[in-house]
Order: sequence, then C-alpha cells, then structure tokens
Amino acid sequence: MRPRTHLQIDKDLNGKILELREGYAKVELATTKQMIVDKHNLIHGGFTFCLGDYTAMLTVNDPHVLLTAAQVKFLKPVVLGDLLISEGEIENSIATKPQVKVGIHNDQYKVFSGKFNCYIPDKHILEG
Repeated sequence: MRPRTHLQIDKDLNGKILELREGYAKVELATTKQMIVDKHNLIHGGFTFCLGDYTAMLTVNDPHVLLTAAQVKFLKPVVLGDLLISEGEIENSIATKPQVKVGIHNDQYKVFSGKFNCYIPDKHILEG
C-alpha cells in the first residue's frame, strides 16, 4: 500500500515508513544530534510525539486526515542514537472519526504510548 497523506513530510524529522497496510502503519525514526536538548543527549519529547502523530496519520491514510486530540504517555527517555520504531493500529473506525492506538519502542523498551483521535473531512482543512 502507498501513503496517501503527508506526502511532503520531512522523513528525517518525522520517520520513514517500514510497513503500511489497511488500518496499520509501522514507521522508524533515527535520532540525531539536532534533536538533543542537553549534555546528557536527551531527545526532545516533541520528536517522539511527532513520530506518534505521523504514524497515526499513516494508519488512517486518508489525504485529508487531521489530528483532533491525543492522550499520550512518555514512558522512558529517548537519547541520541536510539532508533525508534512506531506502530499504529486503528482501534475503532467510526466513519470519519477513527481512533488510532500508537506504541513506540527502541531496542530495549517501550518509550511512548498514545491514542490519537482523528477526523476525516470531505476536503483539505485549508480549502474554503
């Protein structure tokens, strides 16, 4: 299956697709020095969240999909050198309001979990 959404996204900052099928997406993100916030090489949580968000959008895979809400937990710190793997799965598919469950892990443990509420409008949000 090919991606139908977020086609111009920067894959170095948001992740690269590993697998994509109906109602499921798997994405990886290699952490880089541009993402660190301190001398301990801690990666800013915004990059982890963005990976989760991007995974949710791909899981729905509609050209107009939007994020309307998210409930997330940052479970463990992410540090420079971590390769993050994110998996999304549609938890309920209520017509235009799917909810996606996302989990992100590195090679040792789960670092993030979340539920992303999505909305699929008839047209792009910026089209009048």
